[in-house]
Amino acid sequence: MNSEPVNFYLSLTVSQDLPCYAQLMRLVDRLRMIGARIGRFAASTDGATAIEYGLIAAGIALAISAAVFGFGDAVYELLYSDLPGALKQ
Repeated sequence: MNSEPVNFYLSLTVSQDLPCYAQLMRLVDRLRMIGARIGRFAASTDGATAIEYGLIAAGIALAISAAVFGFGDAVYELLYSDLPGALKQ
């Protein structure tokens, strides 16, 4: 994916004698601002870091879940059967 900013150019020739010239120029300026914002948004990489951290957290949660599922019975037996029996002796 190309992360280079995209430039939008709008060229318009309008007679200043038109009654709606000012409104049209404001519209053109607004369109240019929207184009610049879209370009900045497309070039932004700030959200990528948050997604990476989310994937790391999901991987850690998966590893913890697998460990608890795999060793849960053995840990339960150690804590509630073997260890109290060893402490009584």
